[in-house]
Amino acid sequence: PLTELRTDEGRLSFGTIVSADVVSWSSPNAQDLLIARLWDGVYLYPSKDLQTIGEPIRLCDQLGHTVLMVEPVDWDGDGRQEVIGTDRQGNISCLKRVGEYPALRLEVAQKPLLTADGVPFNIPFVNPKYRLSDNPETLWPENFNYTYPTIYAPAGKKSADLIIGDWGGELWFLTQVGMKDGLPVFAGQNYARRDRSKFARPK
Repeated sequence: PLTELRTDEGRLSFGTIVSADVVSWSSPNAQDLLIARLWDGVYLYPSKDLQTIGEPIRLCDQLGHTVLMVEPVDWDGDGRQEVIGTDRQGNISCLKRVGEYPALRLEVAQKPLLTADGVPFNIPFVNPKYRLSDNPETLWPENFNYTYPTIYAPAGKKSADLIIGDWGGELWFLTQVGMKDGLPVFAGQNYARRDRSKFARPK
């Protein structure tokens, strides 16, 4: 049966959740909740087994985004997770974990995510049902596409491939092809919008 998470004072409220994961950041065997709240920021709820949940730690605010969703990712295979952040405008960012529990925070490592050639990634809205023009790179409305990342990690592979689902119902496969200056490099394909601004989307 379903069991509500409760404190001694009553039910536990996490706010409006836009992303949630279980990580081991407060200790190697922890089952911490990593929760991004709508219009608020990213929080770590320390816990050993989800039976008792400690006071939340605010890891960062929205970092300039209206909405920020996050996915824990080990970029370089060293066993320490960092974070990929996405927003409702199709943008992708790399956030690094700084400090040790309980003095943890997330800081911007790369915003936006760039290809090896320095082109910023942006996930275009291409669902033909809502297309406003013949140009499939036009977002609906302009610059609007909620993007939800999750890690794709086959057994034995150390790279941080991603699958990103978006507001138009598309799944995008973002393949990590290497590292550059301590940051992950993903395979991208260049495109231009109607205003001639240039971006890259997953190849």
